[in-house]
Amino acid sequence: MLIDITFIQANKGKTRMLYPAIRALLFGTAYSIRGYIKEQTNIVQALRKAAQRLKERGEQRAATALYVIAVRLFPQSEELVCEYAQTEIEWKAFISADRIIETWRQKHPDSLLASATCIRLLHATGQMNKAQELLDTLLKSMPPDITSYEALWLARTSTLLKKYSAAKDLLTSELEKHPTDVALVKELGALLRNTGNYSEAQVILSSSASKVVNCQQITALRDIVDGELAVYQEKARPTLDSTLTANGEGSDTIFMLLEAALPFRKSGYTYRSHALLKGMAKLELQCEAFSAPGSSGPLPPGNELITSDIYEGVRYHRGFLPQSPNYRHYPLNEFLQYSADLAMGALGGKKPRLFHAASNFKNGLVAAALSKAYDVPWVYELRGLWHETQCALG
Repeated sequence: MLIDITFIQANKGKTRMLYPAIRALLFGTAYSIRGYIKEQTNIVQALRKAAQRLKERGEQRAATALYVIAVRLFPQSEELVCEYAQTEIEWKAFISADRIIETWRQKHPDSLLASATCIRLLHATGQMNKAQELLDTLLKSMPPDITSYEALWLARTSTLLKKYSAAKDLLTSELEKHPTDVALVKELGALLRNTGNYSEAQVILSSSASKVVNCQQITALRDIVDGELAVYQEKARPTLDSTLTANGEGSDTIFMLLEAALPFRKSGYTYRSHALLKGMAKLELQCEAFSAPGSSGPLPPGNELITSDIYEGVRYHRGFLPQSPNYRHYPLNEFLQYSADLAMGALGGKKPRLFHAASNFKNGLVAAALSKAYDVPWVYELRGLWHETQCALG
């Protein structure tokens, strides 16, 4: 062990003493968690947030190391233990996760959190029937006085096993007791959004936003729900100023809009797209591709919002998002407008011969806006039915 556990335990009430030890443990990890530690008066909460942040950045070793020391420092924190086990499950370290869960259940055989985490492990290892049976038993025998965290953890476990009604009931019941609990509001809002209950999500999020002053997390999710609903109800579409394209230099370029592209994402979709582009090039057709913002990962060095490169003879323009690379973290109407603006920028004043959008619908809406602005035709290549894909994903 690189650090003295006894020393930290003796000083665990002083956050300024805790940070250097954590930094030493993480072996100089690229992401500094200092801000999280210094801003939190509750050290357990600070450690949990820091570990979550490391997980979001994909820093497995650092997150695992932080959980190891946190659990040793605060073995009584069930939240830390369960989140540690969940991290191991996510990284497919199933034996380690099983050991963590069993050790905790031996000490606390009636632990709801440990049982719920065990269900997640069964699910991750393909033991679906056992997971369903254990969840059904757990929900039936659940005491009425569970904590907000237990309700949240059980709801997420129920969602994982597609028991959406049970998850909704758990969150709704707990939210009645704690109407300003941000984590509960976010979870219920996200559940309603992901199951297509947009009107309910709007009511919950708008009501909660008025009760919790200056809660950016709730208002951000509310804006995302509002943006998606506006697009789905055909009230919002990307628009481009045609006066900016009126004098564009004509070209024979076929401009293809893609959801993702090689080499950043390797899938049937990206290989098919690349083969089409190479095939058109063999037919002596000029073609370029635009990869949707966020599909090429986080911002590159220099924080460029759009880059251009040639991959195996094909020119790709790659869009980037200013913060999270996940488009679902932005209101859909704003994302579509942003994507259309970047695509126009990628054209660099040229007027293409044709816009070719490949699934999914987001590319089609952007292509329609570009087609109208440039007054050139567009085609939509349907590779799959979006709504059926969502149903298949649950």
